[in-house]
Amino acid sequence: MSAFARRGKPTSSRPLAGKGGRVQVDFEQRFSKCRGRRSLGGLWRIAMPINMTRRAAVIGLSTCVVVPARAQTNRTREGEFVTLDRPATFDISPNTGSLKESVQKGQQLVWHPKDKPNERRFQITNISVAFLREQTAGQVKMTFTGNVSSLGYLTSEDAKLNVIVRAKGGASLHSWSFEIPVKCADKDRPLTPLTHDVPSDVATNVFSNVSTVEIAEPAEANYPGVRVQRCS
Repeated sequence: MSAFARRGKPTSSRPLAGKGGRVQVDFEQRFSKCRGRRSLGGLWRIAMPINMTRRAAVIGLSTCVVVPARAQTNRTREGEFVTLDRPATFDISPNTGSLKESVQKGQQLVWHPKDKPNERRFQITNISVAFLREQTAGQVKMTFTGNVSSLGYLTSEDAKLNVIVRAKGGASLHSWSFEIPVKCADKDRPLTPLTHDVPSDVATNVFSNVSTVEIAEPAEANYPGVRVQRCS
């Protein structure tokens, strides 16, 4: 029996004899070291996105918390929109041969936030609409008067109103648009009479057939209302 046979197989703690054995052992060791280094690098690359994701989540959460407070501040600073509670309709009665006036029955115009009908912002009362016809030229002039009151708010932009002139059957004969400002100091303040010249081609028909007038805000679908701010 040869010496190699008597000694038996080499243990795993000793490298195999010969060039092939040494190459195999060195290759496995280097591969293991390289694989270890790559594993650490891979863990680092995995950890970085996780950390960045967590940071992004924290930043995003803090942003979500801050934005509502900032939005609320902007709404307070910029005010709110209010709408007319309901249109006001007036019967028109002849006063003289050249004058027709609205009949006052306690009608009023009140503005409030759309979702808060009980929180009034301003109002117009003691409303009157008149039609005056000049006997010589046949021209017809409309006038609007009333008393405006601020209920703790002022308008950032003038309140827009439409006066719709209707015949007895409800048909529209003519319309007139105007704007009214509201200030904090307005407490049942009489408005300076607003006037409007009815076009000559419809003046006679309007004066002869007017039965009622309706006062309403603009009917456009995208009309937001009137912007108001709280009086300081």
